[in-house]
Amino acid sequence: AAVDDFEKERLMALWERGKSHGLNVQKVSAHEARSLEPAVCAKAGIWIPETGIIDYPEVARTLADLIVKKGGHIYLGTHVKRIVPGLSVGDPIRLEVLRKQKDRASSKMASQIDEVNEVKTYALVAAAGLWSDHLLRAAGLSSEIQIIPFRGMYARLRRERETLVRGLIYPVPNPELPFLGVHFTRVLRGGVHVGPNAMFALKREGYERWSIDLRDLWEMLRFPGTYRLALRYRGEGIRELLRAFWPSAFLRSARRLLPDLTNDDLLPEAPGIRAQAVTRHGALLDDFYIVRSGRMVHIVNAPSPAATAALAIAEYVVEKELTWL
Repeated sequence: AAVDDFEKERLMALWERGKSHGLNVQKVSAHEARSLEPAVCAKAGIWIPETGIIDYPEVARTLADLIVKKGGHIYLGTHVKRIVPGLSVGDPIRLEVLRKQKDRASSKMASQIDEVNEVKTYALVAAAGLWSDHLLRAAGLSSEIQIIPFRGMYARLRRERETLVRGLIYPVPNPELPFLGVHFTRVLRGGVHVGPNAMFALKREGYERWSIDLRDLWEMLRFPGTYRLALRYRGEGIRELLRAFWPSAFLRSARRLLPDLTNDDLLPEAPGIRAQAVTRHGALLDDFYIVRSGRMVHIVNAPSPAATAALAIAEYVVEKELTWL
């Protein structure tokens, strides 16, 4: 939904791009937008009837079941220390891994870590999200890319106000940033999520507000792209900090689309972490970044909606990157 004339121009560019990719993208007027979402404030919009959401935890569980049924193995609590590529076609790729031991009494992962000698394979596809650059370096591949974690804070509408949102409501994104902005999502298990913002996280898996990991922080601080990124987007960075620490700033962003919202309508929700690939020049990658070396394929950057498109991404990797199999 576009809330002003400047956004209407961006919206038409999105409409043209959607049409060029064969999507059923329909232009809607302000009146038509309110007929679809009565609470929305918009000068114009585009409507994609086939848009939807999925229950990704259930998708992941189903995929895990299929892997096991087909004879595959899933190792949790496992850290890849080094990847040694096969020198010739007949040599396997060797992964040196560290695996956490299970506490037999409680069936929980214990802090002790045992070294597993090797895992061997003749083809490797690495898609490690927040740790994808680590696996790239573990394989001895030079990379100009660093994963910078961005913590996204969400809210949810209190139950009495969920009727404000019928489906999915998105703002017109800034083409210079690979973030969608504060939006509204009616989820499958009930409720409406609002958000997220996007600010630097001080830990790769820093889901708590004040989470910090000195090793992760040192990696980010010694990477030149971090400073160039912060300088290039300093204005947007300040606005994201305000949205993170001042509820009124987050509310203002949400009210651009739903002006009837009040601070009492928003309740805290679990945050998320975005694995964002950044170049040494401080550029945010907004497209897939795949590195192929021999019989290894590293998916270093998979932007949103990578989870929703996971099967399509897998199909692309098999058809385009693993042609030698």
